Amino acid sequence: AVTGGPVLAVLDFVNNSATAQLGFDLLAKGGKLVLVGLAGGDLNLPLGAMLFGRKSVLTSGTGSLGELREVVALAQTGA
Repeated sequence: AVTGGPVLAVLDFVNNSATAQLGFDLLAKGGKLVLVGLAGGDLNLPLGAMLFGRKSVLTSGTGSLGELREVVALAQTGA
């Protein structure tokens, strides 16, 4: 209801079973779900929707603790 219909991209910063499934279900044809969070869980993917809907599920890489500290320091400076 909030989006007014299917969306082209979803960034899942929680990445548990419920949020990943919701993100996938919200995708329009050609949409991309990007899994960012580290909560874990399972995602049951309907292969027909993947093939005929051209939906994609992508993952992001995670950095080191040192890199996290650098990002937080940048955010604190407003950079």
